[in-house]
Amino acid sequence: MERPYQLMENIEILPSFFPIPGMGFLTVNAFVIKSSEPVLVDTGMGIDRPEFIKSLESIINPRDLKWI
Repeated sequence: MERPYQLMENIEILPSFFPIPGMGFLTVNAFVIKSSEPVLVDTGMGIDRPEFIKSLESIINPRDLKWI
């Protein structure tokens, strides 16, 4: 899992990649939209769960999310 980064003022990307043998990588991005009711778009890949949670927590307290 890569480090999260800001796409726009209120949108953060949590990037990840899934290797596909002989083909390269499949990009699997999750997004946090910061608003009065913060949204998490996609919950990442299960195999990256610990890293995903750590990245998510670096952006927002998961308890503050209103929508997934």
